[in-house]
Amino acid sequence: TVKDFAGNTNVYTQGVKILATDPQMTVTVSNEEGYRNKLGDVEYFDVTRTATIEIRDRNTTFAMFQENFVLNVTENKGSEEDGQTYTVGNWETELPASGGDAIHRMTITFNGSGQYSFNVSYVNKADRSAEPYQSKTFVVDKKAPTGTLAAKGSKLDKTWAELVSPRYFPIWKN
Repeated sequence: TVKDFAGNTNVYTQGVKILATDPQMTVTVSNEEGYRNKLGDVEYFDVTRTATIEIRDRNTTFAMFQENFVLNVTENKGSEEDGQTYTVGNWETELPASGGDAIHRMTITFNGSGQYSFNVSYVNKADRSAEPYQSKTFVVDKKAPTGTLAAKGSKLDKTWAELVSPRYFPIWKN
């Protein structure tokens, strides 16, 4: 209600939307069950892995959404020759047809040799937060081990075929 000094009154009605639901965040990582070996809690993969992050929220304004998103990647590189070991994709937003949640989606590709872990969090403008996500630690290693075999001495008990037959190490043994 508005009233001026002359006593005139006017009533305005304005609807207000109150955001009372928390945003939902889903993180999926490719090859989740496809690890080659496991040492303690660390899983070893011989392929590229991709994490897809999807956030569903009533907030349909991308600029407002993006500033409240936090991504931290911890990386221990295999070697400098591996180059860039992970890439973060661009955000894509899928707007609802009418009145539903907007879906914000992006990917992180772990394509180089290294040990990784990452965590994700999001808080919307109504100060409502999605459940934070913490990945398991994992290793991407696409390079086969190399080495040389040397035999010393004039009397060898083993034939050359026996010396060069495959060797297995406990960490990789199934």
